[in-house]
Amino acid sequence: MHGQGRRRLGGPYGHDVHPAGTGRVHLPPAGFRRRAGRRAGKPLAHGGPVLQALLLLPLAQASIAGALKIVRENHLAVSDIRRLVIHTFSKAASLSREHPTHTDAAQYNITYPIAVALLDGQISGAQVLPPRIFDKDVLELADMIEVVVEERFEERFPARTFSEVCITTTDGRELRSGELEPQWEPADSPSDEELLDKFTRLTAPVFGEQECARMREAIWHAEDLDNTLDIWPRTLARHIEE
Repeated sequence: MHGQGRRRLGGPYGHDVHPAGTGRVHLPPAGFRRRAGRRAGKPLAHGGPVLQALLLLPLAQASIAGALKIVRENHLAVSDIRRLVIHTFSKAASLSREHPTHTDAAQYNITYPIAVALLDGQISGAQVLPPRIFDKDVLELADMIEVVVEERFEERFPARTFSEVCITTTDGRELRSGELEPQWEPADSPSDEELLDKFTRLTAPVFGEQECARMREAIWHAEDLDNTLDIWPRTLARHIEE
């Protein structure tokens, strides 16, 4: 780790890794998410890596956010990190720490998502698929991450899912994220702009911009659809119909 050249963490967007809203598309009308949810007639199935990434385990979300918060606020590079410790509850700590060999293993993992998020600035379909899951830099960073069960978080689970990240730098600083919970808990629901950004980031790399735009429009107008399978990627909809 220390021999690598200085490399900024946090992905191509710098300190604002997930900018909300681009202004290039109109936002759905108020209440569309509620109407679409009522009209969805099928359970989530045949979701593959994109839908599983959309539902990425909240067990690791706060740890990912904490690690990103520290490196962005302190302008850290990979070579600046001497130690990275995740303080969390036992359910999260029990997730695998092995090198992933397939997409499911990449998602149901505690250290891999944190490492790839630090290097790429996000978790989307591309981050849990080959060839990214075999990347040497990601795996080396994952290997140095330590996970500790914290009693104060264990006592509050499952009602609350807190984590805290501590990074020790090569110059001796100890930097803490503070206690964090997963983003978008019921008390802090996302805006339409944030949902749009996340949907596009997760679907476009796998299904393409055109199919992403088609699904987005179908979801926004779900109340007018004759067939609710139109909101699914075409390749997955065929499996559901079967």
